[in-house]
Amino acid sequence: MKYLQLVYFREVVRSNNITKASKALFVSQPAISASIKELEEEFGVQLFHRHNNRLTLTPEGQFFYDHVAEILDHTERLESQMRDLGRKLNRIRLGVPPMIGIFLFPPLFDAFKEKYPEVAIEILESGSLEIRQFVMDDQVDLAIGILDEQMGPQFTVLPFHQTELVYCVGKTHPFAGRKSVRFRDLAGEKLVLMKADSFQNPKIKARFAQEGIEPNVQLYSSQLYTIKQFVSQNGCGAFVFREIAEMDPELVAVPMEDPVRVSIGLLWKTHGLLYSGAEHFIRFLKDDFRFPPRS
Repeated sequence: MKYLQLVYFREVVRSNNITKASKALFVSQPAISASIKELEEEFGVQLFHRHNNRLTLTPEGQFFYDHVAEILDHTERLESQMRDLGRKLNRIRLGVPPMIGIFLFPPLFDAFKEKYPEVAIEILESGSLEIRQFVMDDQVDLAIGILDEQMGPQFTVLPFHQTELVYCVGKTHPFAGRKSVRFRDLAGEKLVLMKADSFQNPKIKARFAQEGIEPNVQLYSSQLYTIKQFVSQNGCGAFVFREIAEMDPELVAVPMEDPVRVSIGLLWKTHGLLYSGAEHFIRFLKDDFRFPPRS
């Protein structure tokens, strides 16, 4: 019994006619007739009743067809999946929070592409909390995000960078000259916070709540340009990663007296399927990547 014999047999059953089956498969009629005859001789059973040019299944033929249809369905589905795998081998769908993407992803991308130029990276940007759901829903293969105590066993994580949130103000802000600031000092201060799907939002609000303070939030935004405009022109303060504040000469980074430390890492679904491109990325982070040191 050969694969092509099963394909010919299924098409004859569907067409009830060898001529129609040959046209559908672009195969000669004698080839299909010979294939059916070989199957019947191999098993010692008659698969079809023949009435002029019309063929109908015998009970044995019906039993055989039920299994052949299942086998071919599985085979074709497997073939399609393997083609999909082949197309995805050299592509990574990567989730990245916007603020992390600004300072951390560019050097990471450049270093990875230098070693693996054949691997394409497709970025999906959203907040750290929403990106975790993207991982679970298989919308991304990997995600870069903030790691915390709420990371469950459904995620495998690889920490690779430590940083902190600083209080960022404009050059003319009253706090611009301070060496540090406490959350209690920010009571009543105009603030810009990241949106609720970010790690920063609940973390910062929890720190204010510990001091019994309701933060004076003027705007929620995930766009760094908008946040910078409100900080530099509207007298607001914002919490950003230290590296981002240091990248912009118009901003002044004031460290928190009680630092909000942040661990950034790569995460993926523990029992998910990883293609070779994603595995290359994980191995690269483990063995090769080092974030550029502060100047």
